Amino acid sequence: MTLLDGFAVIPITREEATIAGGWRREYATRGVTLNARDCLIAGCAVNARLPLATANVRDFPMPEVEVLHWPSE
Repeated sequence: MTLLDGFAVIPITREEATIAGGWRREYATRGVTLNARDCLIAGCAVNARLPLATANVRDFPMPEVEVLHWPSE
């Protein structure tokens, strides 16, 4: 068994893209630019009802996203 065997692949569908686009638009109206890739990743996590593990917690300010802080060092 390898590390990658423990991961699930979640496809990006129209539903995740719609969620991501909504966040980008919503935060842009507040003057905050969110990275499209981060929004797509977060959309996948939310739609799959899974937490998102990252060292970059500040990149995911959306309250719908359950963010787990995984420090890089």
